[in-house]
Amino acid sequence: MKLVPLGSVAEVIAGQSPEGKYYNSSGHGVPFYQGKKEFGDKFLGAPTTWTTKTTKLSRPRDILMSVRAPVGPINFATEEICIGRGLAAIRAGKDLDKEFLFYFLLHKQPDISGNAGAVFDSINKDQIGSIPIPLLSLEKQREIVEKLENAFAEIESLSERSNSMLLSANQMLSSLIASWITGLSTGMSAKLGELAELKGRIGWRGLTAKEYTETGPLFLSVHSLNHGHYVDFARAFHISQDRYDESPEIQIQEGYILIAKDGAGLGKVAMVGEVKEPTTVNSSLLVVKPNAQVRTKYLYCYFLSDAFKALIASRLGGSTVPHLYQRDIAQIPVALLEPDQQDEFIVRFDTAAELLDKLISNLEKRAKLILELKNSVLSHTFALVN
Repeated sequence: MKLVPLGSVAEVIAGQSPEGKYYNSSGHGVPFYQGKKEFGDKFLGAPTTWTTKTTKLSRPRDILMSVRAPVGPINFATEEICIGRGLAAIRAGKDLDKEFLFYFLLHKQPDISGNAGAVFDSINKDQIGSIPIPLLSLEKQREIVEKLENAFAEIESLSERSNSMLLSANQMLSSLIASWITGLSTGMSAKLGELAELKGRIGWRGLTAKEYTETGPLFLSVHSLNHGHYVDFARAFHISQDRYDESPEIQIQEGYILIAKDGAGLGKVAMVGEVKEPTTVNSSLLVVKPNAQVRTKYLYCYFLSDAFKALIASRLGGSTVPHLYQRDIAQIPVALLEPDQQDEFIVRFDTAAELLDKLISNLEKRAKLILELKNSVLSHTFALVN
């Protein structure tokens, strides 16, 4: 099978950021994409930045390649966009099917990444243009695309079923929590503010990301609440000791609970496990310090229940700015169980959570196998071509 340089059958356009600060977030101008962080699955995600001073433009259905750390990931452009230095656009010529080119580059991605410059982890226009691609008839290219898309549709169905299973399991756990609370309930309740001390900050007196340090006290954000029932300290930034000392009320300890009260992570919650070094939180998190009346894990489970989620939704109403006010959270009623009932509840939760964790682990393994299956289908298909 004859191989030709990609540049002989496609145009490669290196990205170039507009001169000066011409970016805006108002939705006016041309969408501006800078690199891999803005990629979706097969197509680009929704734009967050626009520019009125365009330089290099990509057309709809051009293939975009990340050319700087990481090198290789690709996506289709969905509309005319301005591309920055982290991207290159590859425009198929008349003898090249766009979908075939996409799948071929997806297949070559490991080789492209492996051949990138060792110092800057980047690839340039000439290197992309020199990638060898099989010269096939358009009819043969489209036949290969059809086979790949049929295979990928079946693989995607497996992935969707896995995701559905995980969603159902999480919903079931929330429902179980609500039913256990109802079954054990004494009919008594207390306001959250009576069961725990709630602390948060409006701001950090001008604290900016430029002040983050390489070492020092840990500084948690909502990202630390995305990894299980407990706070993930590995996701933390660092700040100076002086900044940490400014706000003793939000210095966290083991047994506290953190709730995201702002932004896209609104309502996320996690318990604080062992605290090995001084740690605080940013202004998007609320620190909940349970008192002697309530077990930490019971209160945490209450935050996972359908009842609590419904209350949060009712507090938000039709607000376009996602935010939970501390004063509103303090008024939320919590079903008050006796200490021995809370202990019984925690045993039930731990048993169910262990089973759910095993399911998650199995689904993660399945997701890895699904990805390997996709790569195998690509490799097998293009091995036959060569």
